[in-house]
This record gives sequence, structure tokens and C-alpha cells, in this order.
Amino acid sequence: MSTQAPAQDEYSTEQSGTRGPDGGDQHPSWTRAGDDPRVPGEGRLAETLLGFATSFTSAGLMATLALVLQRPFIFPSLGATVFLLFYRSKASAASPRNTILGHLIGAGCGIISLAAFGLLDAPSVFVSGMTWSRVGATALSLGLTSGAMAGFRLPHPPAGATTLIVSLGLLTTAEEIVVLCGAIGIAVALAALTHRIFGTPYPRWRPFDELPQTQDPTSPTPPAL
Repeated sequence: MSTQAPAQDEYSTEQSGTRGPDGGDQHPSWTRAGDDPRVPGEGRLAETLLGFATSFTSAGLMATLALVLQRPFIFPSLGATVFLLFYRSKASAASPRNTILGHLIGAGCGIISLAAFGLLDAPSVFVSGMTWSRVGATALSLGLTSGAMAGFRLPHPPAGATTLIVSLGLLTTAEEIVVLCGAIGIAVALAALTHRIFGTPYPRWRPFDELPQTQDPTSPTPPAL
């Protein structure tokens, strides 16, 4: 009579040496579905209200900076990043390292793609329309960005939108890229401050699943390594 082993999900604490979704070591103590705080608060109403408040504040701050300084401090991919930072603070993609470097990769690959197809000084796609050169630039930018984030283990999905913003010609100058990166840095700092205030775990730099297993996962800001 055969005995069937009990089923285990990928986050089971009984698995040893398991790997997380991004290839890093799994740390079940803070990655199981049953221990996955999304935003500071408990219950759907609290999550809804705090989700609204954090996104409203972040977007309002960036839009105000854009108005006062007349610089592009707010752009589409920032919205997706803000959602991750506040609602999925424990996810690898939401860590400061992956967020900042992911957008840097996206912006850099976008510039490289524009240069490859001779579009660095061309007007945006909304002015000139779609051309075969633009088709090549957008495809190359997203391919390079996805490949680089996967290869360097720096996944941050919103960076895929950032590289398209650049390769479509919306933000292309050195000043605009610096402002874009500055906006991402401000969003990360705001998220870190919010999580510290509410006591929600959020890494200082590296994702939680790359920290030693001896690290206390309940610490809002574990020591950087």
C-alpha cells in the first residue's frame, strides 16, 4: 500500500534549500502567503484607505515638484513603482536596490536603443508618428531591459515602462533622465519613511530573500549588507 506524501506549496517552511521566484534563497518566515503584509494596517478597509493615502501623497508630491520646478518629476512608470513600494513592501521587486537600479537599467537601455537607431534628437512618437526606426528602438529597449534585469537579478517590472518612455522619445535628455532617477529616489525614501512609521518590514537596500536567515524579518529596516 503506497503512501502519498503531503503536498507542499513553494513557500512551505518544511522545504529546505528552496529557491524563491526570483532565484534567490527562499525565507519562509516572511514570504509565506499567511505572513505577507501588504500595506501598514490590517483588514481590507485599512489596506484600501492606506493604499489610497500613500499613492495620493506620492503622486501629489511629485506633481507639485513638477509644477514648481517645471521638470518631469511624474511619469507613468512611477505609478506602478509607488504601488509596489507601499503595497508589496516585502517583494524583491520593491526593494530599494531593485527599484533604483531597475529604473536606471530601463533608462540606460532606452538611450542605447535610441542611439542605435539614430533617434536621440528625434521628436517623440506622438509628434513624428511611428516609424520602422522607432519600432526597432522600442523592441530593442524592452529586450535589453528585460534581459539585463533578469541577468543581474534585479527584477522591477515598472522599469519596463520606463525604457519605453525613453525609447518612444518622451524623456530623452540627460537632464530629464536625472530628474526621472531623482523622482524614483524620492519615492523610495518616502516609502522607507512610511514603513518605518507604521512598523512594516522594508529592506534598507537588498531584498529580504537575499539576507542571511539569521536576520530578524520583523525588523522594519534590517541592517544593510
